[in-house]
Amino acid sequence: MNKRSYGQHCSLAYALDIIGDRWTLLMIRELLIGESRYKDLLSALQGIGTNLLAKRLQELIEVGVVEKDSEQPSGRNAAYRLTEFGLGLRPVVFELIRWGYRLPPFDDVMEGPTSNSRWDLLAVEALRRHAPPKKFNACCNFSVGEALQFHLRCKNGVAEVLPAHAEDADATISGDPQDHRAVVLGELSIAVAIKQKRLTVRGDRAKAMRMMALFQE
Repeated sequence: MNKRSYGQHCSLAYALDIIGDRWTLLMIRELLIGESRYKDLLSALQGIGTNLLAKRLQELIEVGVVEKDSEQPSGRNAAYRLTEFGLGLRPVVFELIRWGYRLPPFDDVMEGPTSNSRWDLLAVEALRRHAPPKKFNACCNFSVGEALQFHLRCKNGVAEVLPAHAEDADATISGDPQDHRAVVLGELSIAVAIKQKRLTVRGDRAKAMRMMALFQE
């Protein structure tokens, strides 16, 4: 692989030699969401350019972070996925998402940023701090402002974030993005948010509160 290096005998520098280039971590984000074809990556990463995407993918393949679908190894229809080694970047990406969530709201620092519901769902997964208790089985719908709707299903100690609302949800939690953000950051307790009607709950309030507690430190 012929690319620039920091040339430092340091594990952090080695890692940044691989994933520190522009667009690379966003490519990792897309592949953490799921297997993607070249055209899907190009669509999600508007502005990257087809030659640069091909170059970055090849670099990641060479170091064992990404692999191609063995059944369709060539051409624009080839599917790409993270290897087991590449999946080791999940906690790194999740910590960066949590760190970025503490920055000023995007609307204050950017005009017209591109949005994608797939990124939102990955962020929800990253922002969940705790695994649910094994005996806690519940499903809650979330409405974060007008744009983001998803549901979180907990069963046998496993939590799964899924798009849209579920018809069998035990409760629905609604509120403005700023109030959801305040609860997740620990700036506002769940009980106070509900009492002040900054978050509204329809359905089983006890299960809704236990669900929201999964996001608090």
